[in-house]
Amino acid sequence: MDVRLPDGTIIQGVPDGISRADLAARLKSNGMDVPSEWLVGPKGQGGSILGNTLMGVARGAKDVIDTGAEWLSRLGPAGENERVRAMNEAGKREFDQGYGGSTAASIGRIGGNVAATLPAGGVLGYGLRAAAPLAGSAAPVVSSLGNSIATGGMTTGNTLPALGNLATRAIGGGISGGLAAGQVDPNSAMTGAGIGAALPVALGGLGRAGDAIASTIRGPAVPSGVKEAATAALESGYVLPPTQVSPTLWNRLLEGAAGKISTAQNASAKNQAVTNRLAAETLDLPPQTLLSPLVLKDIRDEAGQAYRAVASLPVRQAERAQPLLNKPAIPEINPAKMVEDLKQARNDAQSWFKAYNRSASPDDLAKARAADALSKRLESGLEDYAGSLGEGGLVQNLREARTRIAKTYSVERALNATTGNVDAQVLGRMAQKGVPLSGGLREAANLAQAFPKAAQPVERMGSLPQMSPLDFNAAGLATAASGNPAWLAGLIARPAARSLVLSGPVQRGLISGPSRIGGLLGSPASVGLLDYGVRAAPLLAIDQ
Repeated sequence: MDVRLPDGTIIQGVPDGISRADLAARLKSNGMDVPSEWLVGPKGQGGSILGNTLMGVARGAKDVIDTGAEWLSRLGPAGENERVRAMNEAGKREFDQGYGGSTAASIGRIGGNVAATLPAGGVLGYGLRAAAPLAGSAAPVVSSLGNSIATGGMTTGNTLPALGNLATRAIGGGISGGLAAGQVDPNSAMTGAGIGAALPVALGGLGRAGDAIASTIRGPAVPSGVKEAATAALESGYVLPPTQVSPTLWNRLLEGAAGKISTAQNASAKNQAVTNRLAAETLDLPPQTLLSPLVLKDIRDEAGQAYRAVASLPVRQAERAQPLLNKPAIPEINPAKMVEDLKQARNDAQSWFKAYNRSASPDDLAKARAADALSKRLESGLEDYAGSLGEGGLVQNLREARTRIAKTYSVERALNATTGNVDAQVLGRMAQKGVPLSGGLREAANLAQAFPKAAQPVERMGSLPQMSPLDFNAAGLATAASGNPAWLAGLIARPAARSLVLSGPVQRGLISGPSRIGGLLGSPASVGLLDYGVRAAPLLAIDQ
Protein backbone atom coordinates (compact mmCIF):
# COMPACT_ATOMS: atom_id res chain seq x y z
CA MET A 1 0.00 0.00 0.00
CA ASP A 2 0.90 3.69 -0.21
CA VAL A 3 1.24 5.95 2.84
CA ARG A 4 0.52 9.67 2.64
CA LEU A 5 2.21 12.10 5.03
CA PRO A 6 0.64 15.44 6.09
CA ASP A 7 3.21 17.35 4.05
CA GLY A 8 2.08 15.53 0.88
CA THR A 9 4.94 13.04 0.71
CA ILE A 10 3.81 9.59 -0.46
CA ILE A 11 5.70 6.48 0.62
CA GLN A 12 5.05 3.56 -1.72
CA GLY A 13 5.32 -0.19 -1.22
CA VAL A 14 4.48 -0.29 2.50
CA PRO A 15 3.38 -3.82 3.52
CA ASP A 16 -0.31 -4.22 4.37
CA GLY A 17 -1.14 -4.77 8.03
CA ILE A 18 1.92 -3.05 9.47
CA SER A 19 1.29 -0.95 12.57
CA ARG A 20 2.11 2.76 12.64
CA ALA A 21 4.75 2.21 15.32
CA ASP A 22 6.52 -0.48 13.27
CA LEU A 23 6.31 1.65 10.14
CA ALA A 24 7.80 4.63 11.98
CA ALA A 25 10.67 2.41 13.22
CA ARG A 26 11.40 1.14 9.68
CA LEU A 27 11.40 4.65 8.26
CA LYS A 28 13.71 5.83 11.05
CA SER A 29 16.15 3.02 10.24
CA ASN A 30 16.18 4.35 6.68
CA GLY A 31 16.99 7.83 7.83
CA MET A 32 13.45 9.25 7.95
CA ASP A 33 12.44 10.47 11.39
CA VAL A 34 8.62 10.58 10.96
CA PRO A 35 6.26 10.80 13.98
CA SER A 36 4.01 7.75 14.11
CA GLU A 37 0.90 9.95 14.41
CA TRP A 38 1.69 11.30 10.93
CA LEU A 39 1.33 7.92 9.33
CA VAL A 40 -1.82 6.56 7.76
CA GLY A 41 -2.02 2.92 8.65
CA PRO A 42 -3.88 0.19 6.76
CA LYS A 43 -7.36 1.09 5.53
CA GLY A 44 -9.53 1.67 8.55
CA GLN A 45 -6.71 0.32 10.72
CA GLY A 46 -7.61 -3.15 9.52
CA GLY A 47 -11.21 -2.88 10.85
CA SER A 48 -14.32 -4.39 9.26
CA ILE A 49 -16.36 -2.59 6.62
CA LEU A 50 -19.20 -2.16 9.10
CA GLY A 51 -16.83 -0.83 11.77
CA ASN A 52 -15.23 1.62 9.34
CA THR A 53 -18.64 2.77 8.14
CA LEU A 54 -19.83 3.42 11.68
CA MET A 55 -16.65 5.36 12.45
CA GLY A 56 -17.28 7.43 9.33
CA VAL A 57 -20.86 8.13 10.41
CA ALA A 58 -19.66 9.27 13.81
CA ARG A 59 -17.04 11.52 12.21
CA GLY A 60 -19.63 12.98 9.83
CA ALA A 61 -21.89 13.92 12.72
CA LYS A 62 -18.88 15.33 14.61
CA ASP A 63 -18.07 17.57 11.61
CA VAL A 64 -21.39 19.37 12.10
CA ILE A 65 -20.90 19.59 15.86
CA ASP A 66 -17.38 21.02 15.38
CA THR A 67 -18.67 23.72 13.01
CA GLY A 68 -21.29 24.75 15.54
CA ALA A 69 -18.69 24.79 18.29
CA GLU A 70 -16.47 27.08 16.23
CA TRP A 71 -19.30 29.57 15.72
CA LEU A 72 -20.19 29.56 19.41
CA SER A 73 -16.55 29.95 20.44
CA ARG A 74 -16.52 33.37 18.79
CA LEU A 75 -18.76 34.55 21.60
CA GLY A 76 -16.23 33.46 24.23
CA PRO A 77 -13.06 35.10 25.49
CA ALA A 78 -10.15 36.02 23.22
CA GLY A 79 -8.27 33.04 21.90
CA GLU A 80 -11.16 30.61 22.49
CA ASN A 81 -12.02 30.40 18.79
CA GLU A 82 -8.42 29.55 17.84
CA ARG A 83 -8.28 26.86 20.55
CA VAL A 84 -11.53 25.21 19.40
CA ARG A 85 -10.47 25.36 15.77
CA ALA A 86 -7.14 23.69 16.58
CA MET A 87 -8.93 20.92 18.46
CA ASN A 88 -11.29 20.35 15.56
CA GLU A 89 -8.44 20.20 13.03
CA ALA A 90 -6.59 17.74 15.22
CA GLY A 91 -9.68 15.51 15.37
CA LYS A 92 -10.13 15.58 11.58
CA ARG A 93 -6.43 14.88 11.07
CA GLU A 94 -6.59 11.92 13.40
CA PHE A 95 -9.55 10.51 11.47
CA ASP A 96 -7.72 11.00 8.17
CA GLN A 97 -4.67 9.24 9.53
CA GLY A 98 -6.66 6.27 10.75
CA TYR A 99 -9.41 5.98 8.12
CA GLY A 100 -8.40 8.18 5.20
CA GLY A 101 -7.83 5.15 2.97
CA SER A 102 -11.19 3.49 3.75
CA THR A 103 -13.98 3.90 1.20
CA ALA A 104 -16.52 2.62 3.74
CA ALA A 105 -15.45 5.27 6.24
CA SER A 106 -15.70 8.00 3.60
CA ILE A 107 -19.21 6.92 2.63
CA GLY A 108 -20.17 6.69 6.28
CA ARG A 109 -18.84 10.21 6.86
CA ILE A 110 -21.07 11.62 4.12
CA GLY A 111 -23.99 9.71 5.64
CA GLY A 112 -23.21 11.19 9.03
CA ASN A 113 -23.09 14.67 7.48
CA VAL A 114 -26.51 14.12 5.87
CA ALA A 115 -28.06 12.75 9.07
CA ALA A 116 -26.70 15.60 11.19
CA THR A 117 -27.69 18.38 8.75
CA LEU A 118 -31.10 16.95 7.81
CA PRO A 119 -33.08 18.42 10.73
CA ALA A 120 -32.09 22.00 9.92
CA GLY A 121 -33.67 21.92 6.45
CA GLY A 122 -36.81 20.29 7.82
CA VAL A 123 -37.16 22.79 10.66
CA LEU A 124 -36.68 25.75 8.32
CA GLY A 125 -38.89 24.34 5.54
CA TYR A 126 -41.79 23.15 7.65
CA GLY A 127 -41.57 26.22 9.83
CA LEU A 128 -41.91 28.37 6.73
CA ARG A 129 -44.86 26.27 5.58
CA ALA A 130 -46.55 26.64 8.99
CA ALA A 131 -46.11 30.40 8.81
CA ALA A 132 -47.45 30.59 5.23
CA PRO A 133 -51.00 31.66 6.26
CA LEU A 134 -49.51 34.86 7.62
CA ALA A 135 -48.31 35.77 4.11
CA GLY A 136 -51.83 36.47 2.85
CA SER A 137 -52.17 36.08 -0.92
CA ALA A 138 -48.57 34.86 -1.15
CA ALA A 139 -49.33 31.92 1.18
CA PRO A 140 -49.30 29.26 -1.60
CA VAL A 141 -45.87 30.41 -2.81
CA VAL A 142 -44.45 30.52 0.72
CA SER A 143 -45.89 27.08 1.50
CA SER A 144 -44.43 25.66 -1.71
CA LEU A 145 -41.02 27.13 -0.90
CA GLY A 146 -41.19 25.60 2.56
CA ASN A 147 -41.94 22.17 1.09
CA SER A 148 -39.10 22.60 -1.38
CA ILE A 149 -36.57 23.47 1.35
CA ALA A 150 -37.75 20.57 3.53
CA THR A 151 -37.30 18.06 0.68
CA GLY A 152 -34.09 19.41 -0.79
CA GLY A 153 -35.93 20.71 -3.87
CA MET A 154 -37.48 17.35 -4.68
CA THR A 155 -41.08 18.61 -4.57
CA THR A 156 -43.10 21.72 -3.83
CA GLY A 157 -46.10 19.74 -2.60
CA ASN A 158 -48.50 22.12 -4.38
CA THR A 159 -49.82 22.76 -7.87
CA LEU A 160 -47.80 25.50 -9.53
CA PRO A 161 -47.19 26.48 -13.15
CA ALA A 162 -44.39 24.47 -14.73
CA LEU A 163 -41.76 27.23 -14.65
CA GLY A 164 -42.85 28.42 -11.21
CA ASN A 165 -42.64 24.88 -9.86
CA LEU A 166 -39.14 24.39 -11.29
CA ALA A 167 -37.94 27.78 -9.99
CA THR A 168 -39.34 27.09 -6.50
CA ARG A 169 -37.67 23.70 -6.44
CA ALA A 170 -34.35 25.22 -7.53
CA ILE A 171 -34.55 27.95 -4.87
CA GLY A 172 -35.54 25.46 -2.18
CA GLY A 173 -32.80 23.06 -3.26
CA GLY A 174 -30.25 25.88 -3.21
CA ILE A 175 -31.24 26.97 0.31
CA SER A 176 -31.24 23.38 1.53
CA GLY A 177 -27.88 22.59 -0.12
CA GLY A 178 -26.23 25.76 1.13
CA LEU A 179 -27.55 25.20 4.65
CA ALA A 180 -26.31 21.59 4.68
CA ALA A 181 -22.85 22.39 3.31
CA GLY A 182 -22.53 25.44 5.58
CA GLN A 183 -23.13 23.31 8.67
CA VAL A 184 -20.15 21.14 7.74
CA ASP A 185 -17.86 23.83 6.29
CA PRO A 186 -19.01 27.48 6.15
CA ASN A 187 -16.57 28.16 3.31
CA SER A 188 -18.43 25.60 1.14
CA ALA A 189 -21.93 27.01 1.68
CA MET A 190 -22.10 28.78 -1.70
CA THR A 191 -20.82 25.68 -3.51
CA GLY A 192 -23.42 23.53 -1.76
CA ALA A 193 -26.14 26.03 -2.65
CA GLY A 194 -25.19 25.92 -6.32
CA ILE A 195 -25.27 22.13 -6.39
CA GLY A 196 -28.54 22.03 -4.45
CA ALA A 197 -30.16 24.47 -6.89
CA ALA A 198 -28.91 22.63 -9.98
CA LEU A 199 -30.08 19.15 -8.94
CA PRO A 200 -33.87 19.75 -9.18
CA VAL A 201 -33.43 21.20 -12.67
CA ALA A 202 -31.25 18.27 -13.75
CA LEU A 203 -33.55 15.67 -12.24
CA GLY A 204 -36.59 17.34 -13.80
CA GLY A 205 -34.95 17.11 -17.22
CA LEU A 206 -34.06 13.48 -16.63
CA GLY A 207 -37.62 12.82 -15.52
CA ARG A 208 -39.08 14.29 -18.70
CA ALA A 209 -36.61 12.38 -20.86
CA GLY A 210 -37.40 9.24 -18.91
CA ASP A 211 -41.13 9.81 -19.41
CA ALA A 212 -40.62 10.07 -23.16
CA ILE A 213 -38.61 6.84 -23.20
CA ALA A 214 -41.14 5.15 -20.93
CA SER A 215 -44.01 6.23 -23.19
CA THR A 216 -42.29 4.56 -26.14
CA ILE A 217 -41.63 1.43 -24.15
CA ARG A 218 -45.15 1.26 -22.67
CA GLY A 219 -46.88 1.96 -25.96
CA PRO A 220 -50.33 3.52 -26.41
CA ALA A 221 -52.66 3.68 -23.43
CA VAL A 222 -55.24 0.90 -23.17
CA PRO A 223 -58.74 1.66 -21.83
CA SER A 224 -59.45 0.31 -18.37
CA GLY A 225 -62.33 -1.73 -19.79
CA VAL A 226 -59.90 -3.69 -21.96
CA LYS A 227 -57.76 -4.47 -18.93
CA GLU A 228 -60.80 -5.66 -16.99
CA ALA A 229 -61.95 -7.85 -19.88
CA ALA A 230 -58.43 -9.27 -20.25
CA THR A 231 -58.26 -10.08 -16.55
CA ALA A 232 -61.56 -11.94 -16.70
CA ALA A 233 -60.55 -13.80 -19.87
CA LEU A 234 -57.20 -14.91 -18.45
CA GLU A 235 -58.85 -16.04 -15.22
CA SER A 236 -61.20 -18.20 -17.33
CA GLY A 237 -58.20 -19.86 -18.96
CA TYR A 238 -58.11 -17.99 -22.26
CA VAL A 239 -54.94 -16.64 -23.92
CA LEU A 240 -54.71 -13.31 -25.73
CA PRO A 241 -52.44 -11.70 -28.33
CA PRO A 242 -50.23 -9.51 -26.08
CA THR A 243 -50.47 -6.30 -28.11
CA GLN A 244 -54.26 -6.26 -27.74
CA VAL A 245 -53.90 -5.94 -23.96
CA SER A 246 -50.48 -4.42 -23.31
CA PRO A 247 -48.90 -2.90 -26.45
CA THR A 248 -45.46 -2.42 -24.92
CA LEU A 249 -42.39 -2.18 -27.13
CA TRP A 250 -41.32 -5.66 -26.00
CA ASN A 251 -44.74 -7.17 -26.81
CA ARG A 252 -44.86 -5.43 -30.17
CA LEU A 253 -41.42 -6.73 -31.12
CA LEU A 254 -42.17 -10.23 -29.85
CA GLU A 255 -45.55 -10.48 -31.54
CA GLY A 256 -44.09 -8.99 -34.71
CA ALA A 257 -41.49 -11.75 -34.77
CA ALA A 258 -44.15 -14.38 -34.11
CA GLY A 259 -46.50 -12.99 -36.76
CA LYS A 260 -49.60 -10.99 -35.85
CA ILE A 261 -52.10 -13.07 -37.83
CA SER A 262 -50.66 -16.45 -36.87
CA THR A 263 -50.48 -15.42 -33.22
CA ALA A 264 -54.19 -14.56 -33.19
CA GLN A 265 -55.02 -17.82 -34.97
CA ASN A 266 -52.98 -19.91 -32.54
CA ALA A 267 -54.61 -18.09 -29.63
CA SER A 268 -58.04 -18.87 -31.11
CA ALA A 269 -57.13 -22.54 -31.49
CA LYS A 270 -56.12 -22.71 -27.81
CA ASN A 271 -59.21 -20.78 -26.77
CA GLN A 272 -61.59 -23.11 -28.60
CA ALA A 273 -60.89 -25.85 -26.08
CA VAL A 274 -61.54 -23.39 -23.25
CA THR A 275 -64.89 -22.32 -24.73
CA ASN A 276 -65.95 -25.96 -25.15
CA ARG A 277 -65.00 -26.64 -21.52
CA LEU A 278 -66.88 -23.61 -20.22
CA ALA A 279 -70.00 -24.58 -22.20
CA ALA A 280 -69.91 -28.14 -20.82
CA GLU A 281 -69.43 -26.90 -17.25
CA THR A 282 -72.31 -24.46 -17.65
CA LEU A 283 -74.52 -27.45 -18.46
CA ASP A 284 -73.20 -29.32 -15.40
CA LEU A 285 -71.34 -31.80 -17.62
CA PRO A 286 -67.75 -33.08 -17.23
CA PRO A 287 -65.28 -30.55 -18.74
CA GLN A 288 -64.12 -32.87 -21.55
CA THR A 289 -67.64 -33.72 -22.76
CA LEU A 290 -67.97 -33.55 -26.55
CA LEU A 291 -71.15 -31.58 -27.10
CA SER A 292 -73.65 -32.56 -29.76
CA PRO A 293 -77.36 -32.06 -30.50
CA LEU A 294 -78.02 -35.52 -29.03
CA VAL A 295 -76.24 -34.62 -25.77
CA LEU A 296 -78.29 -31.43 -25.53
CA LYS A 297 -81.52 -33.37 -26.24
CA ASP A 298 -80.68 -35.80 -23.43
CA ILE A 299 -80.22 -32.86 -21.04
CA ARG A 300 -83.59 -31.43 -22.06
CA ASP A 301 -85.25 -34.82 -21.68
CA GLU A 302 -83.78 -35.20 -18.21
CA ALA A 303 -84.77 -31.67 -17.23
CA GLY A 304 -88.17 -32.30 -18.79
CA GLN A 305 -89.01 -34.69 -15.97
CA ALA A 306 -89.81 -31.64 -13.87
CA TYR A 307 -92.33 -30.57 -16.52
CA ARG A 308 -93.77 -34.06 -16.75
CA ALA A 309 -94.25 -34.01 -13.01
CA VAL A 310 -96.14 -30.74 -13.34
CA ALA A 311 -98.06 -32.10 -16.36
CA SER A 312 -99.35 -34.95 -14.20
CA LEU A 313 -101.07 -32.54 -11.82
CA PRO A 314 -104.86 -32.69 -11.88
CA VAL A 315 -106.82 -30.56 -14.29
CA ARG A 316 -108.74 -27.69 -12.77
CA GLN A 317 -112.15 -27.54 -14.38
CA ALA A 318 -113.51 -24.27 -15.59
CA GLU A 319 -116.33 -22.71 -13.60
CA ARG A 320 -118.87 -20.23 -14.82
CA ALA A 321 -119.24 -16.90 -13.18
CA GLN A 322 -121.96 -16.67 -10.49
CA PRO A 323 -122.87 -12.98 -10.21
CA LEU A 324 -125.41 -13.56 -7.44
CA LEU A 325 -122.72 -15.18 -5.29
CA ASN A 326 -120.11 -12.65 -6.45
CA LYS A 327 -117.95 -15.43 -7.89
CA PRO A 328 -115.91 -14.68 -11.05
CA ALA A 329 -115.42 -17.18 -13.81
CA ILE A 330 -112.52 -19.58 -13.29
CA PRO A 331 -110.75 -20.74 -16.47
CA GLU A 332 -109.68 -24.29 -16.99
CA ILE A 333 -106.07 -25.16 -16.19
CA ASN A 334 -104.80 -28.24 -17.97
CA PRO A 335 -101.15 -28.74 -16.94
CA ALA A 336 -100.52 -31.39 -19.61
CA LYS A 337 -101.74 -29.13 -22.41
CA MET A 338 -99.81 -26.18 -21.00
CA VAL A 339 -96.60 -28.21 -21.02
CA GLU A 340 -97.16 -29.14 -24.68
CA ASP A 341 -97.89 -25.52 -25.53
CA LEU A 342 -94.76 -24.51 -23.67
CA LYS A 343 -92.62 -26.90 -25.71
CA GLN A 344 -94.14 -25.58 -28.93
CA ALA A 345 -93.54 -21.95 -27.87
CA ARG A 346 -89.92 -22.70 -27.07
CA ASN A 347 -89.38 -24.44 -30.39
CA ASP A 348 -90.98 -21.52 -32.20
CA ALA A 349 -88.79 -19.03 -30.34
CA GLN A 350 -85.62 -20.93 -31.23
CA SER A 351 -86.65 -21.29 -34.86
CA TRP A 352 -87.39 -17.61 -35.27
CA PHE A 353 -84.19 -16.62 -33.48
CA LYS A 354 -82.21 -18.80 -35.90
CA ALA A 355 -84.08 -17.22 -38.80
CA TYR A 356 -83.24 -13.79 -37.45
CA ASN A 357 -79.53 -14.70 -37.22
CA ARG A 358 -79.63 -15.48 -40.95
CA SER A 359 -81.91 -12.71 -42.17
CA ALA A 360 -81.55 -9.91 -39.59
CA SER A 361 -85.19 -9.19 -40.38
CA PRO A 362 -87.07 -7.16 -37.72
CA ASP A 363 -90.19 -9.31 -38.37
CA ASP A 364 -88.29 -12.50 -37.56
CA LEU A 365 -86.99 -10.95 -34.38
CA ALA A 366 -90.47 -9.80 -33.37
CA LYS A 367 -91.89 -13.32 -33.88
CA ALA A 368 -89.02 -14.82 -31.88
CA ARG A 369 -89.65 -12.46 -28.99
CA ALA A 370 -93.39 -13.09 -29.07
CA ALA A 371 -92.88 -16.85 -28.88
CA ASP A 372 -90.35 -16.38 -26.08
CA ALA A 373 -92.79 -14.19 -24.13
CA LEU A 374 -95.52 -16.83 -24.55
CA SER A 375 -93.23 -19.53 -23.19
CA LYS A 376 -92.49 -17.41 -20.14
CA ARG A 377 -96.19 -16.80 -19.47
CA LEU A 378 -96.92 -20.51 -19.69
CA GLU A 379 -94.03 -21.30 -17.34
CA SER A 380 -95.24 -18.70 -14.88
CA GLY A 381 -98.77 -20.14 -15.01
CA LEU A 382 -97.53 -23.66 -14.35
CA GLU A 383 -95.44 -22.46 -11.42
CA ASP A 384 -98.39 -20.60 -9.91
CA TYR A 385 -100.72 -23.58 -10.30
CA ALA A 386 -98.27 -26.05 -8.77
CA GLY A 387 -97.71 -23.66 -5.88
CA SER A 388 -101.47 -23.35 -5.28
CA LEU A 389 -101.63 -27.13 -4.87
CA GLY A 390 -98.86 -27.10 -2.27
CA GLU A 391 -96.31 -28.64 -4.62
CA GLY A 392 -93.54 -26.13 -3.81
CA GLY A 393 -90.83 -28.69 -4.57
CA LEU A 394 -92.16 -29.13 -8.07
CA VAL A 395 -92.03 -25.36 -8.54
CA GLN A 396 -88.34 -25.20 -7.58
CA ASN A 397 -87.54 -28.19 -9.81
CA LEU A 398 -89.41 -26.51 -12.61
CA ARG A 399 -87.38 -23.30 -12.27
CA GLU A 400 -84.07 -25.18 -12.28
CA ALA A 401 -85.14 -27.26 -15.26
CA ARG A 402 -86.22 -24.13 -17.13
CA THR A 403 -82.82 -22.51 -16.58
CA ARG A 404 -80.92 -25.61 -17.69
CA ILE A 405 -83.06 -26.10 -20.75
CA ALA A 406 -82.57 -22.44 -21.71
CA LYS A 407 -78.80 -22.96 -21.49
CA THR A 408 -79.00 -25.94 -23.85
CA TYR A 409 -80.75 -23.82 -26.46
CA SER A 410 -78.11 -21.08 -26.11
CA VAL A 411 -75.36 -23.65 -26.57
CA GLU A 412 -77.17 -25.23 -29.51
CA ARG A 413 -77.37 -21.91 -31.35
CA ALA A 414 -73.56 -21.59 -31.11
CA LEU A 415 -72.75 -25.29 -31.63
CA ASN A 416 -71.16 -26.76 -34.73
CA ALA A 417 -73.01 -30.07 -34.79
CA THR A 418 -70.27 -31.76 -36.84
CA THR A 419 -67.16 -30.78 -34.86
CA GLY A 420 -68.72 -30.25 -31.44
CA ASN A 421 -67.12 -26.81 -31.13
CA VAL A 422 -69.03 -23.94 -29.54
CA ASP A 423 -68.55 -20.66 -31.40
CA ALA A 424 -67.73 -17.88 -28.92
CA GLN A 425 -68.45 -15.25 -31.55
CA VAL A 426 -72.04 -16.50 -31.90
CA LEU A 427 -72.40 -16.26 -28.12
CA GLY A 428 -71.00 -12.74 -28.33
CA ARG A 429 -73.62 -11.73 -30.89
CA MET A 430 -76.35 -13.28 -28.75
CA ALA A 431 -75.22 -11.26 -25.74
CA GLN A 432 -75.12 -8.11 -27.88
CA LYS A 433 -78.74 -8.73 -28.93
CA GLY A 434 -79.83 -9.03 -25.31
CA VAL A 435 -80.03 -12.82 -24.98
CA PRO A 436 -79.44 -13.60 -21.29
CA LEU A 437 -76.30 -15.68 -20.78
CA SER A 438 -74.69 -16.81 -17.56
CA GLY A 439 -71.67 -18.70 -16.25
CA GLY A 440 -69.14 -19.89 -18.79
CA LEU A 441 -71.35 -18.87 -21.71
CA ARG A 442 -71.17 -15.27 -20.55
CA GLU A 443 -67.37 -15.53 -20.16
CA ALA A 444 -67.04 -16.85 -23.74
CA ALA A 445 -69.32 -14.09 -25.04
CA ASN A 446 -67.24 -11.46 -23.26
CA LEU A 447 -64.06 -12.82 -24.88
CA ALA A 448 -65.60 -12.64 -28.34
CA GLN A 449 -66.87 -9.10 -27.80
CA ALA A 450 -63.62 -7.74 -26.34
CA PHE A 451 -61.07 -9.76 -28.34
CA PRO A 452 -62.74 -11.14 -31.50
CA LYS A 453 -59.38 -12.01 -33.11
CA ALA A 454 -58.71 -14.40 -30.20
CA ALA A 455 -62.11 -16.08 -30.58
CA GLN A 456 -62.11 -17.04 -34.25
CA PRO A 457 -63.88 -20.33 -35.05
CA VAL A 458 -61.21 -22.88 -35.86
CA GLU A 459 -63.29 -24.30 -38.70
CA ARG A 460 -62.91 -21.02 -40.60
CA MET A 461 -59.14 -20.77 -40.08
CA GLY A 462 -58.26 -24.07 -41.74
CA SER A 463 -54.85 -25.59 -41.03
CA LEU A 464 -52.34 -23.81 -38.82
CA PRO A 465 -48.83 -24.43 -40.21
CA GLN A 466 -46.27 -23.16 -37.77
CA MET A 467 -43.72 -22.48 -40.54
CA SER A 468 -44.25 -20.59 -43.77
CA PRO A 469 -42.40 -20.70 -47.11
CA LEU A 470 -40.84 -17.37 -46.06
CA ASP A 471 -39.19 -19.09 -43.10
CA PHE A 472 -37.76 -21.85 -45.32
CA ASN A 473 -36.58 -19.40 -47.96
CA ALA A 474 -34.86 -17.12 -45.43
CA ALA A 475 -33.15 -19.99 -43.62
CA GLY A 476 -32.14 -21.67 -46.90
CA LEU A 477 -30.67 -18.49 -48.41
CA ALA A 478 -28.74 -17.69 -45.24
CA THR A 479 -27.36 -21.24 -45.13
CA ALA A 480 -26.38 -21.17 -48.80
CA ALA A 481 -24.75 -17.76 -48.53
CA SER A 482 -22.75 -18.54 -45.41
CA GLY A 483 -22.19 -22.25 -45.84
CA ASN A 484 -23.21 -22.62 -42.20
CA PRO A 485 -26.11 -25.03 -41.59
CA ALA A 486 -26.68 -23.40 -38.19
CA TRP A 487 -28.88 -20.86 -39.98
CA LEU A 488 -31.46 -23.63 -40.40
CA ALA A 489 -32.18 -23.22 -36.70
CA GLY A 490 -33.98 -20.05 -37.71
CA LEU A 491 -36.86 -22.24 -38.88
CA ILE A 492 -37.98 -22.62 -35.29
CA ALA A 493 -37.63 -18.93 -34.42
CA ARG A 494 -41.18 -17.88 -35.26
CA PRO A 495 -42.88 -20.96 -33.77
CA ALA A 496 -40.80 -20.40 -30.63
CA ALA A 497 -41.85 -16.75 -30.52
CA ARG A 498 -45.53 -17.72 -30.84
CA SER A 499 -45.14 -20.25 -28.07
CA LEU A 500 -43.55 -17.59 -25.90
CA VAL A 501 -46.20 -14.90 -26.42
CA LEU A 502 -48.95 -17.37 -25.50
CA SER A 503 -47.06 -18.83 -22.53
CA GLY A 504 -48.16 -18.47 -18.94
CA PRO A 505 -45.50 -15.97 -17.79
CA VAL A 506 -46.14 -13.58 -20.71
CA GLN A 507 -49.92 -13.89 -20.37
CA ARG A 508 -49.81 -13.22 -16.63
CA GLY A 509 -47.62 -10.19 -17.27
CA LEU A 510 -50.30 -8.63 -19.47
CA ILE A 511 -52.45 -7.58 -16.53
CA SER A 512 -49.69 -6.58 -14.13
CA GLY A 513 -49.38 -2.88 -13.38
CA PRO A 514 -47.10 -0.87 -15.69
CA SER A 515 -43.84 0.28 -14.22
CA ARG A 516 -43.00 3.98 -14.20
CA ILE A 517 -39.59 4.46 -15.71
CA GLY A 518 -39.27 8.14 -16.42
CA GLY A 519 -41.77 9.57 -13.97
CA LEU A 520 -39.89 8.12 -11.03
CA LEU A 521 -37.51 11.06 -11.16
CA GLY A 522 -39.09 14.19 -9.77
CA SER A 523 -42.36 12.54 -8.71
CA PRO A 524 -43.54 12.81 -5.09
CA ALA A 525 -43.14 9.05 -4.67
CA SER A 526 -39.43 9.35 -5.49
CA VAL A 527 -38.64 11.68 -2.59
CA GLY A 528 -38.00 8.81 -0.22
CA LEU A 529 -35.70 7.08 -2.72
CA LEU A 530 -33.69 10.04 -3.97
CA ASP A 531 -33.81 12.38 -0.98
CA TYR A 532 -30.62 11.15 0.65
CA GLY A 533 -28.74 11.24 -2.65
CA VAL A 534 -29.88 14.84 -3.20
CA ARG A 535 -28.86 15.79 0.35
CA ALA A 536 -25.46 14.15 -0.06
CA ALA A 537 -24.61 15.85 -3.36
CA PRO A 538 -23.83 19.34 -1.92
CA LEU A 539 -21.69 17.72 0.78
CA LEU A 540 -19.52 15.89 -1.76
CA ALA A 541 -18.05 19.22 -2.81
CA ILE A 542 -16.59 19.81 0.65
CA ASP A 543 -12.87 19.13 0.85
CA GLN A 544 -12.57 16.99 3.97
